[in-house]
Amino acid sequence: MAVNIMGNKGWIKVHRILLDKPVWKNATSAHKVVLITILLMANHEKNEWEWNGKKFKVSPGQFVSSLRLIAGRCGKNITPRIVRNALERFKKLEFATSTVSSEGRIITILNWDIYQANEQFKYNQVTNLRQSDVKIGSTNNNKKNEKNDSFEHFWNRYDKKVGKKRCLAIWSKLLEEDKAKILAHVPRYVMSKPNKQFRKDPATYLNGEHWLDDVIYNEEVKAQPTKATGIKF
Repeated sequence: MAVNIMGNKGWIKVHRILLDKPVWKNATSAHKVVLITILLMANHEKNEWEWNGKKFKVSPGQFVSSLRLIAGRCGKNITPRIVRNALERFKKLEFATSTVSSEGRIITILNWDIYQANEQFKYNQVTNLRQSDVKIGSTNNNKKNEKNDSFEHFWNRYDKKVGKKRCLAIWSKLLEEDKAKILAHVPRYVMSKPNKQFRKDPATYLNGEHWLDDVIYNEEVKAQPTKATGIKF
């Protein structure tokens, strides 16, 4: 029996760059409907539920459903088979993953936080600028805040709080291109290592450029709800 745990309030952001990405550009109209639908179904915040006496959790960018329920949300002419084919394609393009467990099908939008979780930071940043009379150096301060914000995304998503000061020093020396790759890789790496004691220390991960490593999932991980998120366009 599948449960349907998803977010049903608020709104999502869709960046125009999506139009130029293979996941959209080379997709059929049916697959585009599925893509937008799973974005709308994903939880915006952490959620949890109890089923058969067990407690389960999902992270932002995740939801638990079934092919049939997703197809129903998509509307007319979208079948469970179309949904399955779309999800398989999204996985190949590293846009989303789909794993089946005893409580249902777990859909994870990869890199959700990169595009969705930064809105409050941007709002606070604009508010602070409006309230401040100090204009000199504000551009440099904003750049510094953006760098710190990207590090906090890494730090919170990696979720092994060891050696933060050292990690921040390493992070500040990285190229922006590498930071983007790290933020894209971390959700999948965390998914493959749900028990944080088996993850590399964050400084080791950064120094060793382990964001370039392949992510290998074991069978136990595939059968459980996992903490990973983000939306990758």
